[in-house]
Amino acid sequence: MVEEIVTIDCGVSQCGAPTQDRICRTHLNDLVTVLRHFAGGDENLLVELETTATRQAQLGSPVGVKTRGGGEKPVFFLESASTLLGDIRRELLYWGALAADTWTHLQRRDRGPRDIAAWLASVPGLLAGLEGVEVMHARMVAFEKHVWRIIDAPRKHVYLGNCASEVEDGSECPRYLYAPLANDGKPPAFIRCPGCRASVDVVQRQRDLVARACAAEGTAAEVSRVLARIGIPVQPATVRGYARDRMVQGKLYPARIRVVEATEDGHPLYNIRECLDVYMASEAKRGKAA
Repeated sequence: MVEEIVTIDCGVSQCGAPTQDRICRTHLNDLVTVLRHFAGGDENLLVELETTATRQAQLGSPVGVKTRGGGEKPVFFLESASTLLGDIRRELLYWGALAADTWTHLQRRDRGPRDIAAWLASVPGLLAGLEGVEVMHARMVAFEKHVWRIIDAPRKHVYLGNCASEVEDGSECPRYLYAPLANDGKPPAFIRCPGCRASVDVVQRQRDLVARACAAEGTAAEVSRVLARIGIPVQPATVRGYARDRMVQGKLYPARIRVVEATEDGHPLYNIRECLDVYMASEAKRGKAA
């Protein structure tokens, strides 16, 4: 007697592809990819979102003027990013608990959100049949898109480094400076330091920072922000594309992998000078083709 193989329609909205599980292979692969991004790996979206949530838009290597005062860079709280980060963590904890309750044959242990994402992605065969996996797919994919919108969003202020102006006691002003962007995306010509009230030439300070930054490394979003300050429209996705495309002149690769303290997740960093060189080479090639 031949056992009949039962197929059903994929549970993902408007898909309907035949499958023996709750979702089809295509959407399962999409879900696994998103989970891996939240677990770490090449994208490491939760780390990027944590950085954005606290507005820690600093480069992997120090950029700007060192101060003798040892002042700390102020941290600004971004509510939308922090809320999204909490939602993703709670969602992962929920699905991790559901999976542990369902897969009783597997050893149960306490896991954090990133560990849960990595664990679920490592068992796609079981994940495909988990009750509600189609809901998980919809929510995780939506979360990932929302994360990209937040971490790649244009900033409302331009970071100008330390003030470093000499104050009365002969030391350097340790305040970090931010110039507000107007509706056209441009900063004012001059700003005053909120600490020592010194006047700062915004354009000149930007040029000084970029000159120092060219030897530094940063994430795709950080590199994009630095280059944007000198009118180079390289989006974070383009920087990531440079790193993946081995045919681009210059053969750009991630400059190094930063180890995130405590989690030990790999965080790709890119050399700003290499990114700029690849961009200029591609623009020159495009100009010749035209």
